[in-house]
Amino acid sequence: MRLKPLSPQLATKLAKKASKISKELRYKIIETKSVDVDSIIVLGDGDVDDIVVPIVCYHLNGTKTVGITKPEKTRISVLRDFPIYVSKLKISRIVLIMDQEDDLIDTIYKQVESNLRDLHIEFDLSKAEDRMRKYNCRLGSRTFDFILIVSGLEEILANKHRIEDHLVKAAINLGKIDPPSGKIDTKITWKTLDESLKSEILNRLKESKSFSYKIFPQHFNGLELLK
Repeated sequence: MRLKPLSPQLATKLAKKASKISKELRYKIIETKSVDVDSIIVLGDGDVDDIVVPIVCYHLNGTKTVGITKPEKTRISVLRDFPIYVSKLKISRIVLIMDQEDDLIDTIYKQVESNLRDLHIEFDLSKAEDRMRKYNCRLGSRTFDFILIVSGLEEILANKHRIEDHLVKAAINLGKIDPPSGKIDTKITWKTLDESLKSEILNRLKESKSFSYKIFPQHFNGLELLK
């Protein structure tokens, strides 16, 4: 699955981050040509989502190209842009990837559904898995699929659950760091790792689909629905 950044700034950032892992990842995943897309991935959080998503998409073999954007808005507030995506850009599938932070998962689901109602978007829940939900939606005369992916892992002792939970799990599984004895801030833990160690972990995730799936299960399960 290829990614078409919807802004020049994001295109530059994605290409730079992907190239740090390998040129193969950059050229296989980042679409530089002008192409129409009917699906879009919205990054609702964080500074590492924009390298995690390319790695997952790298393993989701296929020729489909999907748009990717990172609005200034964060988390649930990005839902306000959905009418634009659906009505003006003619998008038929939207994936939102956001961190759990310190919210309860059920609270996030309730807030998301409340916001959809406020936007006059009708919806039905069609698929529910751990930290991933798919909604069949309608806005006026247009229908679209909305896939919500909530980053974070309960098995990681953290004060807030984020995309970095997954990267810390990868570091633990590879024997690069010790399992925490108490709650940690996974964002700080990942940020303070040596750059060469980060690169080694990301390369391992890129090289092994089975390992990457164990680290990012909800992201694979959600993004797979775009194929």
